[in-house]
Amino acid sequence: MASLKPVKVSQETNIAKPSKKQKRAANKIPAIEYDGTLNYKHNLGSKPLPEGGIDFFLKAEKNWPGSWNHRLNKTAFIAKANGWLKDEFTELFEKYAPDPKDPSCLAVIKSVFDLKVLTTDSNDGSDSKKAFRELLIKDINAEVETFHTSDQIPFARLVNEPVPNVVSVRSVLFEGFIKKCIYEKRNYVLSKSMSDDLIGLFSAMAIHRSGLEKIHLRIAREGEDVFLCLGGNSGCIRIFPNNSKDISVQGFKSLQNTKVNFIKSKCTGALPAINHTDILSVNQITNELFEKFINIKSKDDRLLLLAALVSYLTASSGDFIFLIFEGEQGSGKSTAMDLAKRLIDPSPVEKNSLPRNAKDVFLAAQHMFIPTFDNVSRVHNDVSDCLCMLSTGGAHLDRALYTNQDVNVLSAKCPVMMNGIEASPERADLLDRSVIFNIEPLSSQKSKVKMYEDFNDFAPHMLMCLVQITSYALSRAPKIDDFGPFRMTDFAKVGCAVAEYLGYEKEFFINAYLKNRDRGSKAILENDPIARQLLKSFLPSEKFVGTATQLYEKIKPHEFELFRYFPKGPAAVSKSLRRIVPDLRKQGFKVLLDENRDSDYREIELEMPPKESSIWARLNGKVAIAQRQFGVPNMDSYEDVQ
Repeated sequence: MASLKPVKVSQETNIAKPSKKQKRAANKIPAIEYDGTLNYKHNLGSKPLPEGGIDFFLKAEKNWPGSWNHRLNKTAFIAKANGWLKDEFTELFEKYAPDPKDPSCLAVIKSVFDLKVLTTDSNDGSDSKKAFRELLIKDINAEVETFHTSDQIPFARLVNEPVPNVVSVRSVLFEGFIKKCIYEKRNYVLSKSMSDDLIGLFSAMAIHRSGLEKIHLRIAREGEDVFLCLGGNSGCIRIFPNNSKDISVQGFKSLQNTKVNFIKSKCTGALPAINHTDILSVNQITNELFEKFINIKSKDDRLLLLAALVSYLTASSGDFIFLIFEGEQGSGKSTAMDLAKRLIDPSPVEKNSLPRNAKDVFLAAQHMFIPTFDNVSRVHNDVSDCLCMLSTGGAHLDRALYTNQDVNVLSAKCPVMMNGIEASPERADLLDRSVIFNIEPLSSQKSKVKMYEDFNDFAPHMLMCLVQITSYALSRAPKIDDFGPFRMTDFAKVGCAVAEYLGYEKEFFINAYLKNRDRGSKAILENDPIARQLLKSFLPSEKFVGTATQLYEKIKPHEFELFRYFPKGPAAVSKSLRRIVPDLRKQGFKVLLDENRDSDYREIELEMPPKESSIWARLNGKVAIAQRQFGVPNMDSYEDVQ
C-alpha cells in the first residue's frame, strides 16, 4: 500500500483575496467636505462645492477623466446651469487655474457662456457637448449659405469671400474652410470625426432645407449679359451687349461680388485684370497674337480661332465648338493650344492625356471650363461619343461608392481642345462639332521662357479685345439669319458677328468655315474603308439600288490585309455607311436610305459623284496613307476617271 505524504496547510488558506470592486474602493479619493454654491451631481455625490471646487475639477483626473479643456468645459457648463455669470466664473478661474492666460481655456469659457440656449445638467455631460456643437454650427452658418443643384449635389456659398466663392460641401476645400473658421473664432481645432459630422449635417441641410440653384465654372449667361470669372481675388466681369465697334467704348464692367455662383476648383487659374487705359487697335492686337505667339498663318484659320474663343464667352447656353490643332513634330501645336486656352481659361493643369473612358472625361470637365488633351493619336469610339455629349451637354451615371441603389451623377457641358500629329476625328458627328487647324512648321525655334513672359504682358490687352468683341457679338449675333448650312448654329452666328467687327464680310467667315469642314470630311473619307471601296468598286455617276447584303457582296475586299479593316457583315456595313452619309453628300455622293417604304427589305440607293469631282483624284492615288491601308484602286476605273 502506497504511503501518503503529509500535506502542509498554510495559515492563509482560509483568507479571501480582495475583489476588484474592493480594490477600486480602496484606491478611490476620499470624499471631501465643501461649503459653497456650485453643486455638481457626479462621482462625488450631491455635496456642495466651494470656490475651490474649480481647482479640484481642474486637477482631479481620477474622478473626472478627460482632457484639461474637457473638464473645464463641463465645469463651466455646470456653473452656468446654476446661475453663475461669465465674469464671476472667469474671476474664479483666473484665481485657481494653473495657466489662466491660456487662450484655449478662455475660448472654452466664452463658448459656454456666450451660447444663447437654455441647457440643463446631465451626469455624462452630453448636454454640454450638444451645446458646443450647436455653437459651432452657428459659427459656420454665419459664414456660409447652402444650396443644391439639379443633380442633388450640396454646395456652400462663402458669403464673406470674393468671386469665386462656391465650394462643394463634400470637398476638401469646404472641410479646410470650416476648420479655419472655427479656429479663428474659437481657437479650437476640429477633430476629424467632428468635421465629418459637420460636413454630413451641412450636406443634408443643403439638399433638404435649401433651394435649387445653378453653378458655373468660368462663364455664366444670365439673360443678355455674360459674367466672366477672373479667379483669385479679382472678382468677375459683366459683359453686356454693345453695338459700338469703337474699342474706347467699354462693353463691360468689373464686379467684386455677384449673385452668380462660380465654383472654386483646384484646376482653375486666375485671369489678368483688364487694363483699359491703353487703347490699342483690335487688328493690331490680333495680328500680334498670331505673329508672336500662335503659329497660324492663314487668315481663314485666324478668324475661325477668334470666333471660337468669342463663342466660348457668348454661347454658354448653346453648343460649344471644339478646337483641334494638327501639325508635324516641332510645329508648335501644343504651345498654340496652351496659349489659346490661357486667353480665357488659365489652369495649373496645362495639358492632359486623353482619357479612355467616359467617366474620366466627365471628371475632367467637372473641374476645367476648357479641358485640353495633348498628343492625341486616336479618339476611340466611346470617347468620341462622350466628347459629342460635352458639346451639347450630357451626364454620366455611376453607382455611388458604398451603396447599392444610390447613383452618382457627373453632368458637364464645355468646349474641348486637342492637339496631335494626326488628331482629326474619325467620326463625322465629332467632326461636325470641331474646327481643325493645320499648324505649319516653325521657321526658327524660340525661347519658351521668354515667349511666356512676353505673353503674360500681352494677355491683358488680348483679353480686353476679346471682351469688346464679345460685347458686340452679344448684340449682333441674334440678328443674323443667313449664316450658312451649319450644324453649330450658335458658333456660325457668332463667327459672322466677329467677322463684321474685324472689318470682313460675313461671307468671308462662311467660306472659311465651309473650307475647314470640307477638309475635315475629306480626311474622314480618306481613312474610311466604306468610302474607299465604293470608289474602287463603282464608276463615276454609277448607281446602285439594293439591300445591305447586296452592297456588302459588291464592295467587300478580297485581300486579307484590306478585309481586316472592313466591317464584318452586312449589318456592320449599313451602320458604318449611316455614319459617313453627311460626308459622302458633301463630296457629291447621292445617298438615300430606307426611302422605299413599300419594299419588304430596307433598300439603299447610291449614286457616285461625277468624274469631275475632286474626290476621285484625292482618294484614288493622291493619298499615300490611304494607299498603304486599302491598296491601289481598280486600274480600269482609275484610267476612266483620268
